[in-house]
Amino acid sequence: MGTILLDWVAKTQLFPEEADRDLLSLEGLQYLLMKTYDTTKSFATYELKLFEYTFIKTKQDVLKEEIGSKKDPYNMNYDSKTFKQIRDRLKPLISYIDLRIIYSDDIVSKLEPLNIFPEEIITEAYRYKIGIREKTLQPIRGRIIFKWKNFDRKSQQEAENWFYTLLFDNGKKIY
Repeated sequence: MGTILLDWVAKTQLFPEEADRDLLSLEGLQYLLMKTYDTTKSFATYELKLFEYTFIKTKQDVLKEEIGSKKDPYNMNYDSKTFKQIRDRLKPLISYIDLRIIYSDDIVSKLEPLNIFPEEIITEAYRYKIGIREKTLQPIRGRIIFKWKNFDRKSQQEAENWFYTLLFDNGKKIY
């Protein structure tokens, strides 16, 4: 039964502007985040919107009131005590927000200024993005018209006297 409910909630888009009015509790949200982190199943809400929803839900829980005009998740015009309470209440949920799938520009412009995510999590997200970029970058200018088999940075292809070894169907042909 829990799996069916979880799948249903995951397929329902969570809108940050409605976070203070819906019936999903912060504990229910934490369970949803925990069970769907790294999921391959359908999920209706973008990760940044999921963070914004979580953040507003957390603010509502700490402030014990409807947020109303303070629905902007990035509005942190609170005294230091309230900010610390929001940050502490958000701490167990942060590890279930996957920064690796949030655009780098959004991390830089929206999330980093909040000073909520530990630096290690942000650094890990950037390293992941760099690793993905490394895999998709081509090591040659322009458009690749051929690709060496088993080419990587450590191996060099042999080329002597303008002759190249080309591999076809696991057999060698020398030109």
